[in-house]
Amino acid sequence: MISNLITKYLNGNATEKEVELIFEWIDASKANKKEFIALKKAWALTEVSNTDKDLAWKALQNKIPKAKPTKYKVWIKYAAVLVLFIAIGRLVWINTNQTPEPNNTIVLEIEGSSIKLDSLIQHVTDQSGEVIAEQNNNEIIYKTSKTSASIEYHTLNIPLGKTFKVTLSDGTKVYLNSGTTFKYPKQFSNNSNRLVYLTGEAFFEVKEDKANPFIVNINDIAVKVLGTKFNVNAYPENSTTSCV
Repeated sequence: MISNLITKYLNGNATEKEVELIFEWIDASKANKKEFIALKKAWALTEVSNTDKDLAWKALQNKIPKAKPTKYKVWIKYAAVLVLFIAIGRLVWINTNQTPEPNNTIVLEIEGSSIKLDSLIQHVTDQSGEVIAEQNNNEIIYKTSKTSASIEYHTLNIPLGKTFKVTLSDGTKVYLNSGTTFKYPKQFSNNSNRLVYLTGEAFFEVKEDKANPFIVNINDIAVKVLGTKFNVNAYPENSTTSCV
């Protein structure tokens, strides 16, 4: 099932719910993330016809090792015992290990200050105390509005191993992959381009607005759209930037 969802994602045909399922699968383990990155790179490098691309994708799927039925049955048989031991071991490790954990908190930069988005549900306020957005689990939703004043930019920093979703003030949804930095306006202007900046990877569902085109700035390259779904991969270590 997950391979079919990834195929739709790479083709730009995945629904919002399917994108969320893919991101949950990526977050489940380092092996999943490594596998996803490898498949994306292979897909981006396959500049052939759709028929050949499908054949190449099936070949990649066949290379992914599948668990043997016998091992699966054994795992099911002892699942309860394993879960119990793992839970106890995890509890002991948390209470005895003194090594500081690496920083894995999602940070929102506003007006020169930083806000850690580490609580499940919270109000996001500016320096005046005005509520500008709501955080709900792994998502931040901005109030729907436009402004005629000067544009104020916010920046989201997504650490490795994390993913995040942001709904912008115009209703555009952006799914941010791990290791990504995303800069965007708190509110878009009434009569100007909707300009955002990306370093890393994100899937966009752009709210249609013909009068105000949506522009993603990637390493000084501008991707201009009116309203569509697309994925951008622009990690600094990549020699090329892909937009699907």
